[in-house]
Amino acid sequence: MFGSKKALLLLANGSEESEVVITVDVLRRAGIKVTITSIEANREALKCAQDTVIVPDISINELSTDDKYDVVVVPGGEKGSEAMAKNLAVGNLLQQHYEKGKLVAAICAGPTVFQAHKIGLKNATITAYPECQNDLKTDYNIVDQPVHHCELKTADGERHMITSQGPGTAFAFALKIVEVLDGSSKMTKKALVFIANGSEEIETVTTVDVLRRAEIDVDVVSIEKNGQDALKCSRNVRVLPDKALDDVKTNQYDCVVIPGGNDGSKAMAASTEVGQILTKHYEDGKVVAAICAGPRALLAHKIGVNHKHTITCYPSVRKEFTDGEPYKLEAPDQVVCHSKQTAAGAEGKEYHIVTSQGPATTMAFALKLIELLKGKDEATKVKEGLLA
Repeated sequence: MFGSKKALLLLANGSEESEVVITVDVLRRAGIKVTITSIEANREALKCAQDTVIVPDISINELSTDDKYDVVVVPGGEKGSEAMAKNLAVGNLLQQHYEKGKLVAAICAGPTVFQAHKIGLKNATITAYPECQNDLKTDYNIVDQPVHHCELKTADGERHMITSQGPGTAFAFALKIVEVLDGSSKMTKKALVFIANGSEEIETVTTVDVLRRAEIDVDVVSIEKNGQDALKCSRNVRVLPDKALDDVKTNQYDCVVIPGGNDGSKAMAASTEVGQILTKHYEDGKVVAAICAGPRALLAHKIGVNHKHTITCYPSVRKEFTDGEPYKLEAPDQVVCHSKQTAAGAEGKEYHIVTSQGPATTMAFALKLIELLKGKDEATKVKEGLLA
């Protein structure tokens, strides 16, 4: 059930072996892909707190800035935690994932690593090994619970942290991680829908409407210079955007959508800022979606051109593409196309492009996005409510 979920567990000399092995075992039993990552510069075996020797899968030096995990786990062990607290690469990894709304988790003395790297300071509520709690009180709210899941809502989105107390709570800790990752499809998802003068209003507004029915947080973002002004769509409907490009350049979304409309899609194809946002989200493994003439913007910004994706688009726009170079064209009767490509290598990073044909296929297009972001059950529920 968790085939696409990925976890990174950090390992150091002095890490608590029961917390390491129990967490890895339970997560892998749930189908989560776990990578045991040494904080040292190589893959040499590491001696844990009670002298068990564990061989990591990779070294932290082998991680790419493009690598994204659904959870980063910090085990306890006094010496192991001290080493992680001093390691800048560990801090950068934790900060990167926490600030992007990914789950971070620590057990026993592990929360002291969060404290050292300023993860969730002053706002988060945590638990930890009893002897560590006094030092942690200066920066966190402490609760005396075997496992605690802290959810924070910020202006930039949700933050999630799981903490636990020690070896005896490791099973509960690991099961809580599984529970939260299983429910991640139910957490707030965020989508960006671009709009320009000349965008197709049915494709823009219907996509937004359907996604919001699934309680997906949608930002309608103008690409025009006067980003707060109403835009005139292809059939003269005027739509007021939620935000301007400058407001979202550093935001992270689960899905980015390009509607059609001849003039609007050409404007998006010509926009450097649109290209940067599309590229960033695609490379982060987020869903990139385009409908009608929108796929011409994917081509212009070379989104996924090295991954041999299959796409569809408005019939008259097909002539702008050469079948197989760089995209394969789906059969004309396929009104929505979800193309998933998996990168080579142990981590198997996934890349997603969703495309559709035109105004009359917008509802099917938006429902496919709900399915990918929140699951088939949610998509079916919204579809039934739409009488689609």
